[in-house]
Order: sequence, then C-alpha cells, then structure tokens
Amino acid sequence: MIILFSILLIIIGLLYFYFPNAIIKFCEFVNKHIFNEGVVVLYGKKIGLIFIMFGLLIFAVNIRYKFSKNKLYSAYKSFYSRNFVSAEKVCLDLLVEQPKNVDALELLGKIYLAQEKYNLAKNIFLKAKSLTTQNRQKIIDRYIELIDYKIDSMKKSMKRTEN
Repeated sequence: MIILFSILLIIIGLLYFYFPNAIIKFCEFVNKHIFNEGVVVLYGKKIGLIFIMFGLLIFAVNIRYKFSKNKLYSAYKSFYSRNFVSAEKVCLDLLVEQPKNVDALELLGKIYLAQEKYNLAKNIFLKAKSLTTQNRQKIIDRYIELIDYKIDSMKKSMKRTEN
C-alpha cells in the first residue's frame, strides 16, 4: 500500500513538471465535485466517512504488517543468538495469530533442525512447503533432504553401536 502511495506521489510530481494543465484541470474537478460548498453540505459526512475509513484501513494494514515483521525479526535474532527456546516461543505465538505464515514456519523448522528434533522439523517444513511458491519450495526441499540425511545418519550410527 505504501509502495502504491509512493508511486502515486511520483506520478503527481511528474505531472506537475510536464503537464501542469492536467493538474489545473484536476484541481478544478476536485473543487467542483468534492470541495464544492453544495457537495460538502449534501454529502460532507459521507465523503468524510469514506476518507476516515480509507485512512483507518491503510493504518491497520501497515500496523499489522509491521507488528508481525517485528515479531519475526525478534525470533530470528533469538535464533542467531542460539536462544532456541525464545525463538520457538515467538514463532509459535506468531503461528497462532497467522497459521499460514510461511516465514514463521520456515524459521520454526530451522529451530527444530538446530535442536536435532528432525521429525518435528520435517513436519514443519512439509507444512511450509504446501503453503508457499514453487521457487521457495525448492529451498525448503533442500532442508527436507538435509533432515532425511541426518535421520539416515543417526539410524546408521545406531546400528553400528548395536553391533
């Protein structure tokens, strides 16, 4: 949404440079149809409500997006500090709010992989794979292959110790 708003501002800036007559016509249109005293008296509350609702929508979407990204950032920070318990808790909390958050699922899979909880990690990666794009599925497939390799290695070493 912010990207669209910035593109709109760039277009308006270019119009001011290259097509000032279009800006004048647009301002006349706005003055005639939106800020006209008659329009304000008749439709003022409806127009005001539209602006308020649009503003609240943009605000809510940006706050939710930034909040979830901040949580994920703190989870990654904990993960790279090797504080797996904290990172796992943040990911699980985030997944309660957003069950289809592939970023949180992928990080949770990495956490379980680092903790050598291979079966949990594989299940999480398989869930993330089912929710994501084809390009990202290839990356997740590499993690699943690594987990399969680790599980096979563990089985082989257990057989050796039994013999």
